[in-house]
Amino acid sequence: MKRKIVIIYGNCQANFIAFLLGQSPTLAERFEFSVVINPPPPGPEGLVVPPQAGDAALFWEQYDERAAVAVRDELRSKIPPNCPVVVFPPLAGMAFWPFAWAPPANSPEPGFPWGRYPWGDRIGLEVAKLNLPADEVFEKYMQLSMKKMPDLRELARRDRVLAERRDSACDVQIYDFIQKRYLTQHLFWTWGHTSSNLMLELVWRLFEKSQHVLGEMTPQIERELQAAAERHPAIGVEQLPIHPEVVRRLKLRFCAPETRYNWFGQQWTFQEYMTRYITLDKSW
Repeated sequence: MKRKIVIIYGNCQANFIAFLLGQSPTLAERFEFSVVINPPPPGPEGLVVPPQAGDAALFWEQYDERAAVAVRDELRSKIPPNCPVVVFPPLAGMAFWPFAWAPPANSPEPGFPWGRYPWGDRIGLEVAKLNLPADEVFEKYMQLSMKKMPDLRELARRDRVLAERRDSACDVQIYDFIQKRYLTQHLFWTWGHTSSNLMLELVWRLFEKSQHVLGEMTPQIERELQAAAERHPAIGVEQLPIHPEVVRRLKLRFCAPETRYNWFGQQWTFQEYMTRYITLDKSW
């Protein structure tokens, strides 16, 4: 039996959705899940719209506020006009990282295609410019970050407003699930990489909107997807450490100021991570 083509477009979250679905033998026997990632991973091949897009039986598109996105618009032009389209929201948890910024100038290395520190911190970058001894950088970081710490409740409110606005533009909504859990469960491992239980909830909702193509969510498929989520607990394995003051002010229950976070196999506290980040330490 020829498999039906499901095209999934979006950022790394779309890639993880396709990965989870592909881990279900029952679904993989009937469907081919092809993903188009934007922005693309580093590499010479660039981003290519797959030829099978012209045969798509279902198109899941991650919402983007921008009126024009070259790759997305090219992909749309290749999808058959009668192909069902389901739009889903991108997920972000910015309030946990109030100093989120562009990454530092760390180069790709074998095993680290985005570098060793792919998420930036503007206070950390300020401290790095001071060229302090390694044993002094964290104290300086804490001084500056405490002085410049924004209203975290307001940041959380902005996260909510953005999420609700995105939900309203989509066929599938997810913020209600996040709202009930974001202080008690580790849903966001970085500001854009989420836990598999959050992504799995999004998959359930996408599946519900697509039953006319995918069929019903059987107990067997549910078990297979749940097992895949347990094997792969999040998008990637990196847990971006959370500032101890953020933990205290937001009263987070899934972590503590002294929590150790997984960072490419290392288990670092916020202090250990930030010291290495500021100094671009590559000794590990």
